[in-house]
Amino acid sequence: MKISTVAILALALAPALANASNYPPNYVLDSQCQEQGNVKVCAINQHYGSYPRISVVYNGQLLATQWGRIGARVSFNGRSGLFPMSNANYAESVVIGDLAGVTQCVDASSPSVGRPYPACTGQGSWNFMLPSSAEADLLFYARNDRGAANAWDVSVTFEAQDGSRDTRTSTFRFE
Repeated sequence: MKISTVAILALALAPALANASNYPPNYVLDSQCQEQGNVKVCAINQHYGSYPRISVVYNGQLLATQWGRIGARVSFNGRSGLFPMSNANYAESVVIGDLAGVTQCVDASSPSVGRPYPACTGQGSWNFMLPSSAEADLLFYARNDRGAANAWDVSVTFEAQDGSRDTRTSTFRFE
């Protein structure tokens, strides 16, 4: 039992290869966004496409003193986690469930030669890193056992590394 768990974990953390198509595996096919005050949440690929994910953007009171040190505490369909945010354009943001490194297609006949996104033919593979185990755990109930979209109930609060918090909770529902 332990060996299979270790093997599964190793595979989950290893770089993944997806068969080539004209679109990378993180291509956005379905996106809807909602805003509440200084918080914007987007459901990405909830219904269609691979790798459902959540985008959270924060432009609230913590930015005045905690720029670059803010995390989003996200609750999603009964699961929750704290995710560090990055700052850009006067806001903090994080994309939970995003694939890392989907920037080139590696040609199968000469793996060392990369072609820049989005050019990829049936001869190559997309090279990328899967989301972290914390992100995958949070998004576990994004779809049902047949792959169809579940409703997404998302609530978000924000806290800084020094323990200060934005006391408001923003709640969103995506059908």
